[in-house]
Amino acid sequence: MNVYETICGDSRDLRQGDLLYPVAFARFSLTEALVVSPDSPQPKTTNLAKNFDSDQTQLVVNADRSYGMVINQSCDLSVRSNRERPILVARVTPCSKRIKGWAEKTSDKSRAKSVLELSNPGKHPAVFYLPEFVYGGTRVEPSVVDLLDMTTFVPKDIDALVQCRCIRLSAVALQALQERLAYCFGRFGAPDNFFLSETERAALGEE
Repeated sequence: MNVYETICGDSRDLRQGDLLYPVAFARFSLTEALVVSPDSPQPKTTNLAKNFDSDQTQLVVNADRSYGMVINQSCDLSVRSNRERPILVARVTPCSKRIKGWAEKTSDKSRAKSVLELSNPGKHPAVFYLPEFVYGGTRVEPSVVDLLDMTTFVPKDIDALVQCRCIRLSAVALQALQERLAYCFGRFGAPDNFFLSETERAALGEE
């Protein structure tokens, strides 16, 4: 059973489960942000939670390059004037850098046990395992999609992201990703009546 499938021809669509490279992931500190304001060309450190006066203030961030995976549902990636949503891309990180003890697991048996553990949503709800894949002349070692490490792009960036596509998940693997997303972001839930007022609860005969 294949985990990946190639992208046919010159397909212009972007889909959930597409692997991209390169993707820029930016980070900055909210309390120690480096900004450039209109009245001063020199960057200065500021606390954005308390001081962000001008829409013209520019934020200076650190960015690094990584593989990424498209997380949006495919139907949300169609560009429509009345239905534009941010494009969500999660960071893809080699297991050797993300999973503790992975580098020491050199035998097939020990690696297999680790893969099975990563496949257990109860133990690793926020990551999705990707076996080694090769596209063109590039080999990517076993990795994980970090579902809690995402960046967003504006809808008009779709064409640029299409140019970054490497390979995509097969239908079966995509279903597994969707299940992991549902588990990761649906692990905790409020009681069904949490948002009801007292009078609304009383109307339904609830205490």
